[in-house]
Formats: sequence, structure tokens, C-alpha cells
Amino acid sequence: MIFQNGSFFNGKIVELYRAQRYLTSWVENAIKRENLQLSGKIDEKWLRVNASERLAPVNHLLTKMRLAEKFSTNPDDIGGWRYSKIFTILVAEKRFNDVMHDYNEIK
Repeated sequence: MIFQNGSFFNGKIVELYRAQRYLTSWVENAIKRENLQLSGKIDEKWLRVNASERLAPVNHLLTKMRLAEKFSTNPDDIGGWRYSKIFTILVAEKRFNDVMHDYNEIK
């Protein structure tokens, strides 16, 4: 076994690379899944002020702050939540916001 009691020991290098490849693949798939589920229509005003690039370094904190406010807690508590819980909440919010946007566009 390559991982036991929180530390690597006496593992074969092949096992280490296998674990690295697995983790890299998992992260890449998570990013693709997030982009697929959470991306939306591009807002021209956000493009003009270069919001994506300017906010990129603090996006994770902004998400935690927004969720903490909604759930009456603090961002540090949100950081302890499971990824799947946060992702599900973000997808639900996005879908609801998309529906509300489309609903409000109907005249």
C-alpha cells in the first residue's frame, strides 16, 4: 500500500505515478463538469470591464461568501462542506437563475 496513516512509504514509483495520474484525471474531469454545468450566457458588460480575469484570483472566496450569506454561516464553514454539496447548490442556483432570466424576457 502506498498511502497509510497520512504519509507515503515504501511504495513503488509506479504506484505513485498511477495515483498522480488518477488525481490529475479527477481534477480535470471536475473542471470540465463545472464548466459544462455552470457556464452560461456571456454578459457583454462583464466582458467590457474584464470581470472574469479581474475576479479569477478570488472566485472561490466570493462563492464561499455568497453561500455563507445565504445559509447564515461564515465562509470558513462553507470551506468545510463537501464538494458535491456545494456543486449541487451552485448548479441549482444557476438553473433557477437561467429560468428566471428567460421568464423575465417574456413580454
